[in-house]
Amino acid sequence: MENPELVFALLIGLGTALLHWMRCRASDDPESDGGGDREFEYAFDFDDD
Repeated sequence: MENPELVFALLIGLGTALLHWMRCRASDDPESDGGGDREFEYAFDFDDD
């Protein structure tokens, strides 16, 4: 590891690409780029009703 900054930048880039891909798969429209037209389903219910 002669250049840790490059490795760090590559990890950040790959993580960002993975998150974008996961968001695209989660959208209702397969042609959508993940525009946020679907609500996220949380594992925990934050409402105390």
